[in-house]
Amino acid sequence: LPNASQSAFIAALRKPRKEKNHKMRNRHKAREALVEALYAWEAAGCDAAELPRIAAEKLADQRFARMDRDYFREALFGVAETRQALDAAIQKAARGRAWASIGAMERAILRLGAWELAERLEIPYRVVIHEALVLTETYAEAPAKRFVNAVLDRIAREARKAEIQAEQNA
Repeated sequence: LPNASQSAFIAALRKPRKEKNHKMRNRHKAREALVEALYAWEAAGCDAAELPRIAAEKLADQRFARMDRDYFREALFGVAETRQALDAAIQKAARGRAWASIGAMERAILRLGAWELAERLEIPYRVVIHEALVLTETYAEAPAKRFVNAVLDRIAREARKAEIQAEQNA
């Protein structure tokens, strides 16, 4: 059996891992709230004046009480500010699929994923895509998963060339 100082040492080693997992869960909750908020924002005609109201609703929603609130705000307003560029990148990566044929929930997931790929370089591209696929399983129809994966993979090949190249050379 470990003595008291060994137990404290073992507990200290475990603590950062627990915090990391907790932070990841909080970030995932923020992404869930973001997808719902981006969906609501599109339903409101992508009106920037609606963002504070939509943000306040999600921040008050008890389902998202433990989310990373700073990340939620940054991503929501970041997607809104860069929506036209994100939509252009998504349309290019969609390879001819009509914008109107992409469901609103899929567009919300794709906008969030494209924003993360472009703006949050500290998040590995594989994590961004994986999180988008988890969100797709939760919020969209089953066939959307392949489409979301393909589109974000194409965007990552443009936005994260160096990261992908380094991974291939490793």
